[in-house]
Amino acid sequence: MPLRPLLVAAACLAMAPAACAEPAPAEPEGLEAALERVTLPSLNFEGTTLPEALAYFHLRIPELAGKRIVDFDLVDPQGTLKARRLTLRARCLPIPVALRYFCISCGATARYHDRSITIEPGVFPDTRTDERKKADAALAQLREDAMKKVVVVSFLGEDLPLAEAVDHIRQYVTIRGVQPPATDMGIREPLGPPPLSNILILDPAGKLAGKRIANLHLKSVPATLALETIALACGARVRFEPFATIVEPL
Repeated sequence: MPLRPLLVAAACLAMAPAACAEPAPAEPEGLEAALERVTLPSLNFEGTTLPEALAYFHLRIPELAGKRIVDFDLVDPQGTLKARRLTLRARCLPIPVALRYFCISCGATARYHDRSITIEPGVFPDTRTDERKKADAALAQLREDAMKKVVVVSFLGEDLPLAEAVDHIRQYVTIRGVQPPATDMGIREPLGPPPLSNILILDPAGKLAGKRIANLHLKSVPATLALETIALACGARVRFEPFATIVEPL
């Protein structure tokens, strides 16, 4: 028998077992991670109930994810989730992000399984790793910086509902905002990055319902400052995320 194979075998036996072992097979990708690569072109819910939204996701996911079927199980023993009607409009969101925003608005949480998602009452958990949080913070900063460059020439709020005031800023951002490059936003799909006009009011407890701007005049201020001033006047705050700007109760 040739000498070289014997020497290689002897060397391998002398090494730690881990060094000679076969590499462990990669764990199968979970449902949530798989759906993160699927971008929803638009989300346009107007007075939509949670069951209606879940039916929409159930039909839309196979169209966008290569006929992949995802079932939704709504666990709502008290019927509190089924009764909620919400308005949510945004574009270019990964499926899990869109679902998270709608669930938060309803006061619900989601649990991912192999082929299904359970929706139930609760607080949506933050399961991101520290590395993911750091990356998200950098993308959120890009969004904030881009909005700071948008100048709101004039805002006149006199007995104006919060939603209408936010929509006023959204229109300025839509017309005057310059998107960060898609590569900077970590988006490779042809749909491009999530637009700056993704400004969402998330209010699961209804604390902002009925809030109005009594008397507020702004002139030639950055869109970020205008939005923060409007939010503060209604007992809310502004928070920037990679895919949307969030207005939520203090």
